[in-house]
Amino acid sequence: MRGVGSWARSAGAGFLRACVVGAVGLAVPAGWAAGVALVIWWHSPWTLLPVGIWVCLGTFLASRPICRLVRYLVARWTGTVVAGGYRRIGAVTRMSTGYWWNGHSYERSQQRAREDLELRLRFTDPATWRDLRFMAILPLAGLAAAVPPAGVVVAVLGLTQPTAPARVVGVLGALVAVAAAPYAWRPLAPLAVRFLRATPEMLLADRVDELLAQRADTTVAQAAEIRRIERDLHDGAQARLVALGLALATAERLWPPIRTGRGR
Repeated sequence: MRGVGSWARSAGAGFLRACVVGAVGLAVPAGWAAGVALVIWWHSPWTLLPVGIWVCLGTFLASRPICRLVRYLVARWTGTVVAGGYRRIGAVTRMSTGYWWNGHSYERSQQRAREDLELRLRFTDPATWRDLRFMAILPLAGLAAAVPPAGVVVAVLGLTQPTAPARVVGVLGALVAVAAAPYAWRPLAPLAVRFLRATPEMLLADRVDELLAQRADTTVAQAAEIRRIERDLHDGAQARLVALGLALATAERLWPPIRTGRGR
């Protein structure tokens, strides 16, 4: 009984994971299929360009969130941490003119400066193109994970039919779904480790960016401390000089003039 219960729990958890992996892995192919179907439905070659641009842009924007979700799922289910290796966004600095400098351009607001820097970094980061490459490989894991849900669909459709052959097909679909459920989601982990992990060059670049950010923070802190010391010295010395001048002026008014002995 314990073995049957353990297998049932493993099959149930595997089926849920397979559904998640199948949805994640087949999301982008489903978008492309929807774009192709839309072009065919409109019967116009002029729709190919806007639909193609829209689908490509959607794939580009969805690549990083989907890859981060894959890393999270792999780490949660298998304990394997897949490093991202994304370059960090640098700090933006407010200038004396009121504009914000992000290292490339001046912007009126801090948010706009960070958005511009993030967009520039998104196109120049090698991890972006690695994520796009992984988006072409991820459907393989999605197809493997789609076997248990497809088996359940076949079982439901077959067992609801009155004919004997259909019911046999339904039983076979149920057996395939139960047998494949604990294993169908597992190709996701090796694919993520092989194609989604950061290369040594990415890790080195990330470490360099981190050191540069730390040096920039240290430089800013040192500059602020130097300005504070200069301000304290300037204000303190100036106040003392003013007080000394006032004291001397008061002494000159109160002290009687000392005459020399030339008039004697």
